[in-house]
Amino acid sequence: LLLTSKVFSIQYVVWLVPYAALLPLRRFWLAAAALALTIPIHPVLYEALVDQEALPSLVLNLRNGLLAALLGWVLWDLARPAGLEPTTFRSAT
Repeated sequence: LLLTSKVFSIQYVVWLVPYAALLPLRRFWLAAAALALTIPIHPVLYEALVDQEALPSLVLNLRNGLLAALLGWVLWDLARPAGLEPTTFRSAT
């Protein structure tokens, strides 16, 4: 819901912090990187973002891309059948 929202500002990302703390370590660091990119956007780079300068747009798109990757990773894990670990996919030969 957050990724598809028309307005995706810093207060929405703050709502993800409690959920990020519950993620496994690799996904936690991906969420932490996305959250860290959010911090300079609004207090520091907001005026440049409104003026459509390149750097804030790149930071914003990188943040959104990281969050989209995190969503895909979490959905991928949820779609896998329970109890199947990557090591159980060995061939029988």
